[in-house]
Amino acid sequence: MIWLVLACGGQPEEAPAVEGVETPPPRTHERLKALPLPDTLPFDARTRTQPLTLVDERGQPTLVVEALGVQVRVERLLADRAFGTCTGCRAEVTGWFQRQGLLVAETADPASLSREEALVAWLDSQERPVLAHGVVRRDNVWLAPPWHDEGGYAGPVATIQWRPGGPFTLSVTEPDPPAQ
Repeated sequence: MIWLVLACGGQPEEAPAVEGVETPPPRTHERLKALPLPDTLPFDARTRTQPLTLVDERGQPTLVVEALGVQVRVERLLADRAFGTCTGCRAEVTGWFQRQGLLVAETADPASLSREEALVAWLDSQERPVLAHGVVRRDNVWLAPPWHDEGGYAGPVATIQWRPGGPFTLSVTEPDPPAQ
C-alpha cells in the first residue's frame, strides 16, 4: 500500500524559473572592506557609503545618512563598528556606524580609492563649512548641503564637478543678502 501511495505521489513539481529577472547586487557597503582608521581616539571621519544607518545601543536605527562625505566624530572602535557622533548631520546624533562605511583621508591609500571615495577624501581637504554636511548627486554634479533644494533653505550651495583626468572643481553660490 505504501508503495502505491509513493508511486502515485511522484515528485512535487518545481515552480518554473522566472526568466529575465536578475537578483540585484548586494548593497555596496556590505561588499566593502574597512579602510585603515587612526589608532588614537577620538578622530574625525567622513561617511564613505550611502546610505549609512546609525543605530542605537540596541541595534535599532536612529538615523539613515543619505549623503556621502558627512562628517563624523568617532569616539570608540570595535572590529566591525564605530561609536560616535554625526557632527555633519542637521542635528548631532550619536550612535553606532558600520566601520567599513567610514573614511579618514590621512589613513586611506589615495591610489586604492574609488571616484566617490576620492571625492570624500577631497571634501576633507576643503575648508568650507557647508561641505561638513556631505554631498548628494544630481545629474553629473555633487551638491551640498543635501537639503539645498528644500523650501526655506537660504544658505550657501556648493556644486562639485569631476573632470576626467583632472581634479574636482568647487563653486559655491552664496545666498543674496536680505533686501533692506
